[in-house]
Amino acid sequence: MRREEREREEKRVEEERREQIRQQKLLAHQRRLEYTRELDQWRQQQIQRAISSSSEKEEERKRSAEERRNRIVKLGESLLNNADTAKAARGWVTIQTPESLAWKRRYYKFDLGRGQMLLYPNHVDTAHPIDIVELDNRTEALHEWYEGFEELEAIPHSFAIQFVHGQSWFMYSDNEEDKVRVDVHISVCC
Repeated sequence: MRREEREREEKRVEEERREQIRQQKLLAHQRRLEYTRELDQWRQQQIQRAISSSSEKEEERKRSAEERRNRIVKLGESLLNNADTAKAARGWVTIQTPESLAWKRRYYKFDLGRGQMLLYPNHVDTAHPIDIVELDNRTEALHEWYEGFEELEAIPHSFAIQFVHGQSWFMYSDNEEDKVRVDVHISVCC
């Protein structure tokens, strides 16, 4: 009889141990499910943040592009109606051509009659240009960094001129007004 009691006791203890293990497994499974739900929820929030952030950036770009177009139109009208157009068609710009990895600061003059941008090493020596950029019917478009020229994103007041034959020249100016002035004159030359 003692033996039966001991066996029953051992059986009961074994069943309790099995029940505890089953409960522990069930709790661990529920914790994993909860953790997975939380991770999924966090991922969805991150996706929503990324989507809203990218749409906000896109809206900002559109707004910026619209403001820039308006400034170009306004400045273009004032430059073309101004008697000092020749003076306004000069200035400094830093250029990188496809043939060169280095950026070169150049003094420029626009010859609006011929549709040319004349580049000089400095503002004193303007007798002989070191480069003449033919713009008339050779320029396809002016682009901002976010229009496929991401390498210009870190350079303030930068833009790219894309020529009809596929080459692109990168440029940047000292400030936004100079950039708009160059953009206007390039647009007029085209």
